[in-house]
Amino acid sequence: KMASLPDLTPTINKLCGRSRQTACTPGDCPGELCPQDNGTACGSHCRGALPRAKGAFHMAGRVAEQLRNFNTQLQQTRQMIRAAEEAASRVQADAQRLETQVSTSRLLMEEDVQRTRLLIQQVRGFLTDPDTDAATIQQVSEAVLAIWLPTDSATVLRKMEEIQAIAARLPNVDSVLSQTKQDIARARRLQAEAEQARSRAHAVEGQVDDVVGNLRQGTVALQEAQDTMQGTGRSLRLIQERVGEVQQVLVPAERLVKGMKEQMSGFWARMKELRRQAQEEQAQAMQARQLAEGASQQAMNAQEGFKRLKQKYTELKDRLGQSPVLGEQGNRILSIKMEAEELFGETMEMMDKMEDMESELLRGSQAIMLRSADLSGLEKRVEQIRSYINGRVLYYATCK
Repeated sequence: KMASLPDLTPTINKLCGRSRQTACTPGDCPGELCPQDNGTACGSHCRGALPRAKGAFHMAGRVAEQLRNFNTQLQQTRQMIRAAEEAASRVQADAQRLETQVSTSRLLMEEDVQRTRLLIQQVRGFLTDPDTDAATIQQVSEAVLAIWLPTDSATVLRKMEEIQAIAARLPNVDSVLSQTKQDIARARRLQAEAEQARSRAHAVEGQVDDVVGNLRQGTVALQEAQDTMQGTGRSLRLIQERVGEVQQVLVPAERLVKGMKEQMSGFWARMKELRRQAQEEQAQAMQARQLAEGASQQAMNAQEGFKRLKQKYTELKDRLGQSPVLGEQGNRILSIKMEAEELFGETMEMMDKMEDMESELLRGSQAIMLRSADLSGLEKRVEQIRSYINGRVLYYATCK
C-alpha cells in the first residue's frame, strides 16, 4: 500500500508544468521526473515551478547583458560628449587664431601699402629733381629695376579665387559653435535621462518588465544623444577642414608678402642713403654756386674798376704825352699801369673759369634730361608694383 501511496503525480505536474501520464509514487516512478522539452523557452505560458524558475534565470541573464551593454553605451556617450566639447574648443581657438592672423596680416599690408605709396612719391620726386646728379639717378634706377615681384598677377588672382571659394564653403563658425553648445546640452540631458532610467531599473530589480522598459527608454535616449553628437562632430570636422585649407593658402601668401616687404625695406634703406648723399651734394652745389656768384660779382666789380683805371691811365698817358719828362709821377703811373694790366689778366682768367663752370653745369643738366628720358619705363614699373600691392590688399580683405 505504501508503494502505491501517496500519488505524487499531481505534485510533479505542478512542479514540472506538464501532465504526466504515468503515475508516480514513492515506490514506483518510472522515467524522468521532469523531461527537458524547451521548458525554459515557454515564455508567459510557462506552467510549473521549474520551467518558471528556469525562464526567470534566463530573463535575468538577458537583463544583466542589457545592463552591461547599456553601461558600455553610456560610457561611449560620455566620451562622445567630451570629444565634442574638446573639438568645439579647438575649432573656436583655431578660428580665433585664424581671424587674428588674417586681421594682423591685413593691417600690416595696409601699412606697407601706405609706406610703398610714400616711397613711390619720393622716388618720383627724387628722380625729377633737377639738382639730382646723373650718377645718383642711375643708382636709383638700377635699384628699382632690380626689385622682383614674388609672383605674377595670375598667381595672385588664383590665390584670391581659392580663398573666396573656401570662404563660400566655410560655415558660420559662431552659428555652428552655438548649435554645438545646444547639441551638447541636449546630449547631456539625454544622458541624464538614461542614467535615471538605469537607476530606476536597479530600483525595480524584482519586476523584470519594468527593468526592461526602463532600459529601453534609456537606450533610446542614449541613441538619440549619440546621433546628435555624430552630427555635431561632422560639422566641427567640416570647419576644421576649411580652417586648414585657409591656413594652407594663407601661409604661402604670407611668405610672398614677407619677401616683398623685405625687398621694399632694403630699397627704402638705399633710398635714404642716396637721399642723404644727394642732400650733401646739393648743399655742396649750393655753396659752389654762391661762391661762383660771389666770384662773378667780384670779377664784374674788378672789370668795372679796371675800365675806370684804364680810362684814367689813358688820360694820364695823354697828359704825359705832352710832357717830355716823366719824373717820379711818371714812374708811379707806369707802376699803376703794370698792376692794372696784371689785374686785368687775372680778371680775364677768372672769367674763363666761370665760363668753364657754366659749360659744365649745362652739360650736367643735359645729362639729367637724357637720363630722365632713358628712365621713361621706370614709372610703369612702379605702377606695376603698386597694382600688385593693391591686389594683395584685396586678397586679405576677401580672406576676412
